[in-house]
This record gives sequence, structure tokens and C-alpha cells, in this order.
Amino acid sequence: MAEIKNALGMAPPRVRDKVRYPFDECMRFVAQDEQLRNMLLAVENVMGKQITHTEASCFVTLVKWYGLPCTIIPMLIQYCKSIGKTSLAYMESTGVGWAQEEIDTFEKAERKITAQMARRKAWNTVRSALEIPERKPTESEITHCDRWINEWHLDVELIRHAYDKCVNKNGKPSFAYINGILKRYYEKGVTTAPDALRLDEMERAAMAARRASREAAVTTASPGTEGGQKGGRYGETYATSDIEAILDAEWASVSGLAGENTDDDYSD
Repeated sequence: MAEIKNALGMAPPRVRDKVRYPFDECMRFVAQDEQLRNMLLAVENVMGKQITHTEASCFVTLVKWYGLPCTIIPMLIQYCKSIGKTSLAYMESTGVGWAQEEIDTFEKAERKITAQMARRKAWNTVRSALEIPERKPTESEITHCDRWINEWHLDVELIRHAYDKCVNKNGKPSFAYINGILKRYYEKGVTTAPDALRLDEMERAAMAARRASREAAVTTASPGTEGGQKGGRYGETYATSDIEAILDAEWASVSGLAGENTDDDYSD
């Protein structure tokens, strides 16, 4: 269907430029096509009511203009109904989206519905774990939740742990920041909260050891330390006894006493 429309210069419009055939024209299509008639009967069975002229025009247009097979339309409506989205506008937008994704077989529609249901379930799981009030999630939030639950298979307590770390650090939740924490855990093979706590403790111990090592190195190389190492951040360093000897020599040179005994003689 899409190839024929392209060849005729009738490529399907963008989502925001929706097309809907007039009801009279849709009825002419229906009168000539038994599959369309059967589809509308199946749609009424799914919706549990007699469909309106506007609804009939919408569903026929999804088939005749956007190219969805008749067998897909009842599945589409059943999916929208199962998630509580029964407005005609939502069903139409979803149908246009499916057409653009070339979901043109029963198997593709099944996979699409399964994936969408899994994404919604992942969001609800995370929302419940983080005690987020029920609301419509952003696409980014759904994508993050789908990744954490369905792709990385992370424990919800680990997600909660990452959420707490984010809020303690920034004072507010951020899905992008939480995703960064969880990604680091996932890349280290950590998928549960107890494993994350052990990793956190190991990293804190390693950081403390590195800090102590640096402080010890700085103390050893500090100027004025007896037996200190020669050289430092700003050049050569000396022990206190070395500095006193240098100053004595310079004072003697300035005083014209170089080479002479400058010690007081209290002998008789």
C-alpha cells in the first residue's frame, strides 16, 4: 500500500497532518469490501457498542489511507482499551504511529503490544518503588524504566538505593542521574542492593587508602622535615639543619668573615 501511494505521489502524511475520509466515502469503500465490513463488526464487538460515523471514518481511513490491515484494527482498539485509553484521538494517533512503523502483520502487532505493555509495567514498578504519585510519565522516564527492569533486570531495591544516593547528593531526584548510577553498577555486574552496598564500602575503603597514601607522601616531602627528600613541588627542598648552614655561610660572606672562625672564643 505504501509503495503504491509513493508511486502515485500520495505518500502518507506526517502524524500531525492527519487525514480522515468523509463518512459517505468510507461507506462506499465498505460497500465494495467485505473485509472492511467484517472489520467494523469486529470493532463494535471489541468496543461493546455500535460505532459512530466519526469512529467508522477513522478506522476505515487507517486501512484505506494509512495502510493498516483490517485484522490489525481490532487488536489496536483492544490494546488501547486495556490501558484505559479509549478516546478516538488516542486510538487514531496510535494507529498512525503503527502505520509509520510498518506494523502490518498480526505477529508485528503482537510484538508491539507486548513491548508496550512491558514498558508500561516497568514504569509502574519503578513509580511504586520510588513512591512517585500516579501521573503520566515522560518518554524519557519510560525509556529509563524499561532499560532498568526489562533490559538490565535490576532489582527494585537497587533502583531505590540509586534514587536515595541521587537525592542525598543533589537534593532532588533525577532519572538521568539515577541512570548514571545504575549504569555504573550494571557495568560492574551489580544487580542487587546488597551487592551495591558491598561495592560502595569497598570503594570508600579504597578511596580512604589512596587519600592516606597521598597525605603521607606530602608529609614526607614537606620542607623543614629532618631527613626530608631533596626536591619538591616548587623545587629543591632541605632539612632544617641544611637551611641553617646555608644562612650561616651567606651571613659570613656578607660580613667579610668567610673562611674565619665566627664562633665566640671564651677561652682564656
